[in-house]
Amino acid sequence: MKFSIIIPIYNRSFFIDETLSSLLNQTYADIEIICVDDYSTDNSLEKLEAYALKDDRIKIVRHQKNLGPHCARKTGVENASGDYILFLDCDDTLASDACKVLYNILHTQSYDVLEFAYKNEKEVLCPVPFITIDNLFDSLVYFTNPRAGTVWNKAYRKELLHKAFSNMEDFYSIMGEDLYESVVVAYYAKSYDFINNILLHYNADTGISNKKNDFNGVKRVLESIKNTLTAFTIFFNRCAPEQKNAVVNIERQYVKYVFYYQILMHTDKSDWKKSLGLLPEYFTADGLLPYAKKMEQSIAGLQYEIFKYQCNMELRKRFSPRLKMIIKKILGRS
Repeated sequence: MKFSIIIPIYNRSFFIDETLSSLLNQTYADIEIICVDDYSTDNSLEKLEAYALKDDRIKIVRHQKNLGPHCARKTGVENASGDYILFLDCDDTLASDACKVLYNILHTQSYDVLEFAYKNEKEVLCPVPFITIDNLFDSLVYFTNPRAGTVWNKAYRKELLHKAFSNMEDFYSIMGEDLYESVVVAYYAKSYDFINNILLHYNADTGISNKKNDFNGVKRVLESIKNTLTAFTIFFNRCAPEQKNAVVNIERQYVKYVFYYQILMHTDKSDWKKSLGLLPEYFTADGLLPYAKKMEQSIAGLQYEIFKYQCNMELRKRFSPRLKMIIKKILGRS
């Protein structure tokens, strides 16, 4: 059994050594490493070529222009020859026994999707235990399991990804594209399971979600989300028209993310109102409905929104569902 590990790379020269070392040192050797250089302008390509000369398991594919991580993953899938495919961001690392652990399971039971645990600098994140193949798709569309929207903590059967990615749109996005990929993959998946083995270290500090933002940064994020939502709309209209509320529900989750995380938590207060004023240009009235009144609040009111949001996030981590409901009634739902 061969594993194909696909790494989209754009100006990540600083991280290449650690990421590739984690793959070249796998205790299971039957792997190929597909590095998709998305037209980097630093010396990422030169580093990759140096590694490829030393180990023929490394395959480099270079885009002729910057197309974004979604198209880079799609290129990787098209070039993969393994029985199973993993995605890895260029600033993350796999545990040295990751492929061996996956092989031990998948050579006896062929799942379309096998999810595994991962860790970052602060915590270990295990798969949500109530997810099965019967509710995987709905859990993504209706956000009962938002963590399942990541693509880099799963092993996928090659045939599944070939079918799913052949039915995906090509678009540029730096934000939210992995949820789109996860939803389409889940739509076609016929089997799913999870393990609690920690097989990946996720470098949370380097992601675009954690960077300090400004008005122009918010605008770039919104452009990406708009492209992703357009792709979602095309997919649901063509493949799942019965899911009538799916796109607006997904849109509202993106609104929530931009409202709280991108603007209130990562943008200077002086840019809050101006940034919030962009939202009607990128989201529908239905998508914005739960946040219309919140957007009109004063700076002090918006600061209180951050407080409520952060309290709710802590509740999800620490308390029982019953206690969460009691405290939410006091604070009000964010």
